Amino acid sequence: MKKISLIMIFLLSILLVSCVEKEEPKFDPDKYLDLENIVFDDFDNGIDPNMWVIGNSKWGVGNGGVIYENVHYTNDGIVVLQTNGDLYDGPLRGIGNNHGRRTGAMITTREALGPGRFEVRMRIMPRFGSTTAMWTYYYDNGMNHEIDIESNVENDFRKVWTTNWISLTEYSTVSNTLDFAQNDFEWRTYRFDWFTDPKRIDYYIDDVLVSSQSSYVPDHAGEFNIGNWFPDAWAGVPDFETDYTYVDWFKYTPFKEQPYTPTPANNQSPSNFYPSEAIEHPIANLISNAGFETDAPAWRYPVTSGVELLEGEGLNGSRGIFVPQNDIAYQFVTGLDETFEMTFSAHAKLPLNGSGYVLLEFYPAETQKIDQYMIEFNSSDEDFIADTFYGKEFTFNVPLGTKRVEVSLIGGDSGIYFDDLFFNLTKKPRPEIVEEGDDVQRLNIDFKNGIDSNVWAVANQRWGGTHHGGVIFQNVHYTEEGNLLIQANGDYYEGPLKGVEQNNGKRTGGAIYTKEAFGPGSFEVKAKIMPRFGATTAFWTFNYLDGINSEIDFEFNVGNDFSTVWLTNWLTETNYNNHTHQMDSFHNDGNWHIYRFEWHTLPTPHIKYFIDGKLAYTEHTKVPTMSARYWIGVWFPNNWAGDPNFETDYLEVEYFKYESFPDHPYVVGPTGASSPTAFYPTAPIKKPVSNLLPHGDLDYETGYMLTGDAVISNGELKTGLLGSAESLITGLNDAFELTLKLKAKASNNAVVRIEYLDKDLNVISGEDIIVSNLNANTFTNFTSVINLVEGTRAINVIFEGTNITYDDLFINLTHKVN
Repeated sequence: MKKISLIMIFLLSILLVSCVEKEEPKFDPDKYLDLENIVFDDFDNGIDPNMWVIGNSKWGVGNGGVIYENVHYTNDGIVVLQTNGDLYDGPLRGIGNNHGRRTGAMITTREALGPGRFEVRMRIMPRFGSTTAMWTYYYDNGMNHEIDIESNVENDFRKVWTTNWISLTEYSTVSNTLDFAQNDFEWRTYRFDWFTDPKRIDYYIDDVLVSSQSSYVPDHAGEFNIGNWFPDAWAGVPDFETDYTYVDWFKYTPFKEQPYTPTPANNQSPSNFYPSEAIEHPIANLISNAGFETDAPAWRYPVTSGVELLEGEGLNGSRGIFVPQNDIAYQFVTGLDETFEMTFSAHAKLPLNGSGYVLLEFYPAETQKIDQYMIEFNSSDEDFIADTFYGKEFTFNVPLGTKRVEVSLIGGDSGIYFDDLFFNLTKKPRPEIVEEGDDVQRLNIDFKNGIDSNVWAVANQRWGGTHHGGVIFQNVHYTEEGNLLIQANGDYYEGPLKGVEQNNGKRTGGAIYTKEAFGPGSFEVKAKIMPRFGATTAFWTFNYLDGINSEIDFEFNVGNDFSTVWLTNWLTETNYNNHTHQMDSFHNDGNWHIYRFEWHTLPTPHIKYFIDGKLAYTEHTKVPTMSARYWIGVWFPNNWAGDPNFETDYLEVEYFKYESFPDHPYVVGPTGASSPTAFYPTAPIKKPVSNLLPHGDLDYETGYMLTGDAVISNGELKTGLLGSAESLITGLNDAFELTLKLKAKASNNAVVRIEYLDKDLNVISGEDIIVSNLNANTFTNFTSVINLVEGTRAINVIFEGTNITYDDLFINLTHKVN
């Protein structure tokens, strides 16, 4: 036994020695460096024609190529590669077009370089639509030997592509996610180490390994390029005027003992391609046409707008922009990141007692607005002098989750002139998030003193398509009773309001949301929901950050049914749970109801939905973990809430309550918001009485189908000999009792026919309401009760009779029949 044990120990020791001997040594790239043949250029003497070729060519589609006029250098030895986006309106021309839009710049080594370490210190071009790249390149009859580092890919400056090719169809590409945004105006050193024995390419940013790739490794020397150009789609839309890539230096260190095939050198560029003198270091402005000196379509405004670019109305007699009262001009700036600190400045002039403002609205790449900031100009400003330009500057942290900002110039109590706008990054300021709950927070907010601007922001935006006019601030009110009142205007609305980017007020709702983002807790609201088909009343939490869509919803009137409610919770825009809950009554009954959900992240994540104090549903999956603002509103979805066959109706809210669950962990999302002071109602209104009939005062015929010789004019409906007027009222049910009121005059009886319709608008039955004892010369008031028959979900109301004149038509819910 002892002998066997000794043998086993001996064999084991041999095995261990064998394993140690077979362990591969750690790869050391520095041992291959040929330090005696380094190529270095810091561009202190400009761009050397003996070393560099200036690019003037085009590849790909949908761009103007790289042109030599976009290549510059500065007195302090920086190469400036100019990039012109879709809003460029200067004298340059691209290759193959008659304008300079979507033109980039490139410099290329004359010598073809073999395996080695390639390094560039640069600040990349910071706008969507163009990519900054460094790459080797050799092509011959299908052989495509190339090594690339490309920034701003997939519409994301936190992504970088590392790619190596040996043909147009044989390549290795890796999409690398970084923990910083590369367009933060920081100088960075981009590098790749190219080896052919062993075959591998190591890619670095600031000496941190990003990717190591060992397939499809080139073995032919290639020219080395630094540049920015405009791909087709995958770098985003170039919604900008001009910006720059800055190059500090280039360094190439050959590798020893790395076999490769030499290739021919490039010829020198024509002498006029090289910049002849240095330029001042340009400072990019994220605002396009910031001085309003060109006619480039940078600023957008409605077709009916009175916005004008006017000669002599800018600073020092230059060109400026005039935005009339309650008008708007706007543009988008893309490529922002939540780690940025930004500065915005503007100059404005306005008359005595006038006002206007700049509104900055922050968005992710798509979807709902995250936050907004406002820079207001009015006659109470310290530097204000009537009709004289003065400036304001605003420095702020970009809200979490932001990728783009909408910059709007808005006229307030008067028209306003703007000039000399500036917007750019100041610095990169702050560490990132994550915390747990704090002490218990309790809120009980009513509206007896109006809408508190310290608590609430008033929304003025649109989501979910262009079929509606969004939620607008003019639809937000509070009543003399101290309740929030949100107005909804349907297809029959003919009033003066205008929706977001539309020239009428049809299909416009309203919304408010808390400025503070709340963590897990109980969220409660007491409300009478907006009772008409076509729009949905909703109470929801919402926040967005880096693809995370933190949202919990109550949504009413779904599938044309006020007895159902959608209970939905979201993790992303495509990853969510949607539960359709059948309630025990129709909630457009004009009664107060209490809607509450409890959002838990402990002991296991779940959400409990309560309706009038009763648990309706519990969801245990896809529960958000990020804090969110609370929204109250009415908006117009596309199709799933029905057709908005009405004029105006209202959502009424008595209070909002929140109580936090302090021991529940969560991620802190974007918080804080602001709305212009003009968005808040300044005085209470008397609570309006809803009329289920459109235009009961008969100032418009919208919403009525006239037959025969019936006419509506001068505030009256006249039936003539054989005419009638018919109007459809939806959103009803047979538990409701309605009241009909009208005025009529005639020498005979008037007839109001009621047709009871089912959910498919088929006629169930009908009845005639006779209006008798009328006078031919004076109006007689008439009132009647309408009891809906079983199965009723809508009614047709037909005003008939021979030579009847009607006025002040009115129908509304009397009460809910028990």
